[in-house]
Amino acid sequence: IISRSDVNDLGSNVKSLSRVFPDGGSMSVILDDREDVWAAANANNNTTFVGRKGEPPYNCLLVKPYEFDGFHGHAQINNSTGANVQLGGGGSEDDDQLLKTLEVLVKLHKRFYDNDGRVVVPLLLKEMREEVLSGVKAVFSGLVPLQVQNNTRGSTRGRRNELVRYAEDLGAQVVNGGGGLAGVTHCIASNEAARDGTG
Repeated sequence: IISRSDVNDLGSNVKSLSRVFPDGGSMSVILDDREDVWAAANANNNTTFVGRKGEPPYNCLLVKPYEFDGFHGHAQINNSTGANVQLGGGGSEDDDQLLKTLEVLVKLHKRFYDNDGRVVVPLLLKEMREEVLSGVKAVFSGLVPLQVQNNTRGSTRGRRNELVRYAEDLGAQVVNGGGGLAGVTHCIASNEAARDGTG
């Protein structure tokens, strides 16, 4: 367990793998409910296996924060959890986060040893993510401003919009309506009124 307070000399809200693993985590998986503390924009020494500046390393596996009802009101401000990335609240008996995480780790373990350890863990996790939405051509409607999509689409530099990043990291090709919608397989839309400047 690495706490942000363990590496406070790096600045606030920063965690560093290089403090624990000199190889930068080539054989490690990070399980955390906050990605931002690992992003290269925050920690210059977390640049190993990061595709874009300001984004978390490939071996960061985002998990839903677990909140035990008995601890409500006792959380430390310095150690606040990340946003709940799934529907439903944490702490319920039907919470399957651990089972889903175990499933990913078992598949990763098998892949690693099927490759005789020749492929580093972060790149295997990146590959596994990209298989989830492989072949999907998606357009966002009412969610992501077009200028944001245009600035990050197809680029290998610069931090992407969070929704675009999640979709692209999972293997989807994100397009905007400006270039035509031929071949689009999925339209991801907001159920609220569309924001100005979005597709």
